[in-house]
Amino acid sequence: MALTVRNKLFCIEYIKNRFNGTKAATKAGYSKKTAYSSANGLLKRPEVKAEIARILREQAFITEERIELELAMIAFSRITDFFDIVKESKEINGKEIIFERIRLKNLKRLDTSAIAHIRETREGVHIRMYDKINALEKLGQILGMFKGDSNDNEIIEKKINTANNKLKEYARNLIQLDTTSKTISE
Repeated sequence: MALTVRNKLFCIEYIKNRFNGTKAATKAGYSKKTAYSSANGLLKRPEVKAEIARILREQAFITEERIELELAMIAFSRITDFFDIVKESKEINGKEIIFERIRLKNLKRLDTSAIAHIRETREGVHIRMYDKINALEKLGQILGMFKGDSNDNEIIEKKINTANNKLKEYARNLIQLDTTSKTISE
């Protein structure tokens, strides 16, 4: 049986509320009086378990390495990665005039994660990149390159440990849901 919008909302809220079914059911719009039994019923359905597992797999893709890679893409990108300067000539009043023109590269073939905004104006194409300095600073902090206040390093380390613990918790729950889902479907 296909999931309804409310069922999908329950799945999202279930994860957001740290696997508290009653709270998730209430936030998904189920009655407070029946939230506990509604959650129990939903969590027994294979398609609900599969949806929760799918959401957890997507969230688990957010890793420290991926964040570092995205920051590195922003930090080390150059605006010239996205356009070429080409020389063109035009004949005006019998004289050949050579000028330079900017030509956008095929953005479909490039990693555009460093571009914050792109739009076409009367003057041409306007490209705004994400803040390179900010990305470099964050990347340096993650890699422990700055010998600043030790308290800052402790805070960063705590945040990284918290993120790793959450990821491990999601992975454990994902494995548990996958195992339960396979048992039910067999």
